[in-house]
Amino acid sequence: MFVGLLAATVSFFQASGAGEDIILPGIWGPVALVGANLFVIFFAATWGPVMWVTLGEMFPNKIRSIALGVGAMVNWIFNFIVTLAFPWVSGNLGLWVMYAAFTAFAVLSFWFVKTQLTEYAGRELEDRDELAAR
Repeated sequence: MFVGLLAATVSFFQASGAGEDIILPGIWGPVALVGANLFVIFFAATWGPVMWVTLGEMFPNKIRSIALGVGAMVNWIFNFIVTLAFPWVSGNLGLWVMYAAFTAFAVLSFWFVKTQLTEYAGRELEDRDELAAR
């Protein structure tokens, strides 16, 4: 995800023009296309499903159904905010700024999963509280 977003960021940094008249010179158009598609492929294989698995594992059974609902709601609210912000940010600050922000969040999400989430592979979810206390 990071590599794809970084490729799109660098590509759109090379752009000239504004609005619907953005031109990516030379090789930068194909690089942006490949970068965007790499992001989609790797998101679908990693962070996309990780969020749903994580939500199902991180809450105790007593509140899991409500917590999953709240987690899904927050996810969709922030998806909506990104959808609203994308045209404004890309139009006023440049498309590369939006992709740079996405690139930074890809790094943060990797760090978060790597350092902050407890691994529950091969363990019962009912033992979650005991495992998290370690």
